[in-house]
Amino acid sequence: MGRISRRRKEAEKLSADISELRERLTAIGTRLDEIVLSASKEAARLNEVASKSSDFDARISQIGTEVTHQLGELSSDLERLAQEQARYQIAFRQDLAEVADMAKKKTS
Repeated sequence: MGRISRRRKEAEKLSADISELRERLTAIGTRLDEIVLSASKEAARLNEVASKSSDFDARISQIGTEVTHQLGELSSDLERLAQEQARYQIAFRQDLAEVADMAKKKTS
């Protein structure tokens, strides 16, 4: 009878150990599920940030292209203004020379 009693105690201990292991595995599984869910949320946030970053990059490139285009137009406009100013200065000097000639002719 001692052997059966000993076997029963061993079986009860094994059963208790198995129950404890099941509880631990359940707790580990729950924690693992939480970690996976958290990692999934973080991955979604990272994807959102990456998407926004790509959008910002595209917008910055677009703005850079537009600024370059506008600077090119401004440069062309400034060049045209400088040429026009030079033409007006030449015409003004010619007009002054004509006025000076007319004044000389009147005084002579």
